[in-house]
Amino acid sequence: MVTATSQQRLSRKNSPLFGSLLAVLACVAAGSSADASTTHSYVYGGPGSDEHFAAAPTSAAWTYADASANGTVTASTDFGLMEATLDIGGGAGNSPIWRAISEFTDYVTVRSTSLADNTPVQVAVDFLYSGSWAGTNIGCGCGLPSSYGNWSTSISVDQGAVNLHFADGAFVGGATGSVSNMTTLALNTWVGATFQIAGRLDLSGYTNYSNTLLQDFGHTSRVYLSSTSDVTFDADSLHSYLAPVPLPAAAWLFPSAFGLLGGWVKRRAATN
Repeated sequence: MVTATSQQRLSRKNSPLFGSLLAVLACVAAGSSADASTTHSYVYGGPGSDEHFAAAPTSAAWTYADASANGTVTASTDFGLMEATLDIGGGAGNSPIWRAISEFTDYVTVRSTSLADNTPVQVAVDFLYSGSWAGTNIGCGCGLPSSYGNWSTSISVDQGAVNLHFADGAFVGGATGSVSNMTTLALNTWVGATFQIAGRLDLSGYTNYSNTLLQDFGHTSRVYLSSTSDVTFDADSLHSYLAPVPLPAAAWLFPSAFGLLGGWVKRRAATN
């Protein structure tokens, strides 16, 4: 969700005056803002879970084990990348809720060396995410669920009054499953405009007695930017949101082609 401060910042950055001020301020200092690009990782779990809490900008982990519960939760965050895992088990009683959260916020400005400022362009925001889960369902005769949890992930793009949002998630019971998906948000913008991009990955789980639950969303929730126009993306975080470009299949023909050419030259020289 865009805060009032974020709205003001986007309005300033999307104004012609801001472009002139930015060039001056950049020469003075890098500057800082309470609304700057950020990454956060949170985890908690174990009895009295509110007290067993860990947080860090990039990665956080918590491990706990006693007679009633055991488990490990991790969260790792970078700009454009969110990861989390939750591996828990019950003991002699009921475990509390375990949780892992990864989230980031960044600001991206559309640049171009060939297109004039304010030229309309469309930017594709690709959001890829995947994960798996497995839980046991050993009845305890107590009327309580054996193991359960939830996963959710989302991406938001805010450009002043324009807001694009996508979210997915599911309840995870005592079963095995997985998800793998990609969605694209189409942002109509212009050269020189700045937009906010924010992502979140949230895992939670519970087990009782000898049941276990594993949720693995490591190396999954990723965000990439692209456009058919001649533009680049200047992120406040300095992160590159461009998708890695694989070597074209035809390139692998070049070595063999040179080998064939060399053989042909040798044969021709021999015949002469």
